Amino acid sequence: MSSEKRTYTVQQAANYLQVTIGTVTKMARQGRLQGSKIGRVWRFTEHDLEQFLERQRPTRHPEHPL
Repeated sequence: MSSEKRTYTVQQAANYLQVTIGTVTKMARQGRLQGSKIGRVWRFTEHDLEQFLERQRPTRHPEHPL
């Protein structure tokens, strides 16, 4: 297994999440989307983006099956 991790720019992350660049930047500043700021530039790993998507999924309650 490779130790290399794919990183995404704000534009690429926005495309991945299907949101605007402004939304990605805002969520990163607020801490809602994990990422790394290198100087003035944000970078995100695929793991960061996948974790964010997992947290957005609604939770299912056994008393209310889908």
